[in-house]
Amino acid sequence: MKPMRLTPAHDIPAGADWVYELKYDGFRAILVWEEDEIRLESRTGKQLNKQFPEVMDQCEQLRDQFAPFLPLTLDGELVFLLSEQQSEFAKVQQRGRLKNKEAIQRQAERFPCHFIAFDLLSCKGKPIVDSPLMERKNQLQQLFQEAKLPSSVRLEHPSLLQVIHTDPDSEYMKKKRDDDVFSRRTSSEKKMSKWHDNTRSKEWLKMKNWRYVSVIVTRFDKENGYFQGSIYQDAALIEVVQFKHGFSKEEEQTLRTLFQTKGQLTGGSLYEIPPSIVASIACISFDGSALREPRFFSFFTRC
Repeated sequence: MKPMRLTPAHDIPAGADWVYELKYDGFRAILVWEEDEIRLESRTGKQLNKQFPEVMDQCEQLRDQFAPFLPLTLDGELVFLLSEQQSEFAKVQQRGRLKNKEAIQRQAERFPCHFIAFDLLSCKGKPIVDSPLMERKNQLQQLFQEAKLPSSVRLEHPSLLQVIHTDPDSEYMKKKRDDDVFSRRTSSEKKMSKWHDNTRSKEWLKMKNWRYVSVIVTRFDKENGYFQGSIYQDAALIEVVQFKHGFSKEEEQTLRTLFQTKGQLTGGSLYEIPPSIVASIACISFDGSALREPRFFSFFTRC
């Protein structure tokens, strides 16, 4: 089973057919919970049990509460929470790369991750993916209620297995969000929002909550079309981004021409120019070494 995927969108949709949720920045995962086995599966089908032992231990501790509903399958996100509205992707990414059992355990103790459920795919062994979205949501909330767990993410609660809050008010979610917001169409007379395996759904939309970072553009690689952006740290320029998307044709051609006519070819296809061009880059976060999902936003006329 591979998760249903979101469709990117620029604007938050409005109307009675839509509901809204915060989207935490982490690893998408499917939690398959059977009577004799628990599996955490990535969106590509890779098993994540060893990388997130604290989540597996939490499930074992909650087995009695969830026993009446097994086997069950939850769709959700593995996250490291900073607050009830924000998570840090870098901590989850670092964990996913670890192979050493002792190193994983140390990270699990220092930076415990949560599994945040946002959909119920099967319950008591019965698939419910063909049920309307809000029926699944209501069953998911009932499941956590009967397990005596919070009905929304609570950072102070000791459980590492929690459930997302869904809201019909887009303005409420705009006020609450620190990360992405994603929206899903509920059932209506014309269309039912169902869960589809390994499909990008246009009834499940994701809006980025962009951050904007000013960088100095100092390099251009003609071969791959990427520009390099840097920031000053202790009087030294440190590269924090490579980007090529987001330009209009005119903006991109202007910058390419500037580098190739005024810049210095330093070898191969790489052009350099003295610090003089400042650009605003839209991104979703900084992972400690680079901006994530960068896109050109605008030029600055002065530093």
